[in-house]
Amino acid sequence: MESRHKIQYAFKRRWLYSHYWTLFPHLSGRFIKEPSGPRRDWTTGFKDPVMGESFASGVLHETPGAETLVVIIHGLGSGPGVSYVLRAAHHFIKTGHAVLRLSHRGADALAPDYYNSALTRDLHAAMDAEDLAQYSKRYVLGYSLGGHLAMRFATETSHPKVWAAAAVCPPLDLAGCQTALDAPKLNVYRRHCLAGLRRTVRAAEARARSVGRTLPTMGVDLSKIQTIKDWDEAVVVPRFGYRDADDYYASASVGPRLKDLRRPALVVAATYDPMVPIETLRPHLSAGPVVSVITDKGGHVGFPSDLDLGFGPKLGLVEQIDAWFQIQSAPSRSEPSGPDINMSGYGQYVQRE
Repeated sequence: MESRHKIQYAFKRRWLYSHYWTLFPHLSGRFIKEPSGPRRDWTTGFKDPVMGESFASGVLHETPGAETLVVIIHGLGSGPGVSYVLRAAHHFIKTGHAVLRLSHRGADALAPDYYNSALTRDLHAAMDAEDLAQYSKRYVLGYSLGGHLAMRFATETSHPKVWAAAAVCPPLDLAGCQTALDAPKLNVYRRHCLAGLRRTVRAAEARARSVGRTLPTMGVDLSKIQTIKDWDEAVVVPRFGYRDADDYYASASVGPRLKDLRRPALVVAATYDPMVPIETLRPHLSAGPVVSVITDKGGHVGFPSDLDLGFGPKLGLVEQIDAWFQIQSAPSRSEPSGPDINMSGYGQYVQRE
């Protein structure tokens, strides 16, 4: 009996700990200000195969003298001004990098369209943008769904200036994460995500009407959608041509694609992440040439300041990822030359207490 109580107590402590590190950084982050220095709203145009003329957008911090660019991508239902993106931007600007806080399509209320978890076209367009050509080394850092996008991009890109990609708590198995997020115990997180998604799609609809376009969500009462799966069925499937939500999850999930990585990739995950169950990640992290570090410290995209991933003396999530980026672009590493970059020896799977 005493042993059972000890197990229950330990589980409760882990549960509270993971939710603390998911919620506290988000709440405290409301007081984070935009980084100072040169910044501008940034866009670049391209042609979408369905919507025609389109554009990628974000906020560009042009650090004087910078030769490297870090593209930071936010998660589901948020935007480029969310706290964890701002924290990362502050660090990389301070350490001499230029930073592009890239928006998922429509998340900044500018595009007459919206995104899905595999829509990498905007990220490719950013890498091809003429006004970013001066940055000889580019890194991609994605959080949550943005991390999923970063990993998809790393399996696709042949851009010679892209050196590496990192993902923090990415949902590599979309079906598994949808099941977890739709569970009653995650009502608070799911409602928060859906509220952000509604804002994105309603803004996209308004933009579309202003330019004479239509979106498949027009006429749909978005307020009645209460689960992620119902959202994907009503919003994502008709816009992007999937048969149904299950087809979307199977087609879009990057987990099975990690064996096809074209650039060095890092995944940072938390053992007790309440939104991305660790059991949905482990099969994929051990199957491809991805460097993965799973830590018992932290929750969903929130980690303590003394986090050590094993990549250098400076502790903290962004500090450790920055150190890993520098390792990938060290003089001893070969320069990216296209899709045939040698990825042998890159795989590493580490569990840290």
